[in-house]
Amino acid sequence: MSSTSAATSGATPDPGATPGAGTTPDSSSATRDDGQGDLGDSGRKALADVRRELRAITADRDEARRRITELEDAGRSELERKTGELERANARNVELEAENASLRLNDLKHEAAAGAGIPDLWKRLEGGTPEELAVDAKKLAERMGGATPPDLGAGARQGGSGGPPAMNELIRRRAGR
Repeated sequence: MSSTSAATSGATPDPGATPGAGTTPDSSSATRDDGQGDLGDSGRKALADVRRELRAITADRDEARRRITELEDAGRSELERKTGELERANARNVELEAENASLRLNDLKHEAAAGAGIPDLWKRLEGGTPEELAVDAKKLAERMGGATPPDLGAGARQGGSGGPPAMNELIRRRAGR
């Protein structure tokens, strides 16, 4: 446990700890070298100034790193830059071609499943060509025993549909209306 975390948690600080060791720029309090408590307002102000300087130095370092990368890129020849761009474009092209092939196969599966009357089972089809998918869809439809669900007459009806009367009509007849 560092001396700063000991001071903020209420625990006794380690007497052999180096002041400031393990502290972060976000620490809200600091201890004196002799471990007697807070630094006071002037100490906090000085600590805040040091932290501000640290943030500025860190930002400068990050900017310098960015600039070094820029200069390294500028030192490359036009051919090297274009070669890198071409390699990235080729990698992206390979990704897109793979995605396109997957989408085409899914589309073929949808078509074969719909043609066999089993549109909801398209994911179960196997094959790489439309013919293979059609054969697999036909076999799956046969196994499912005519996968189209029977029409049970569900849904709203209008008066002259020829089917059984609607519930409202039955109630009216019973009530004598």
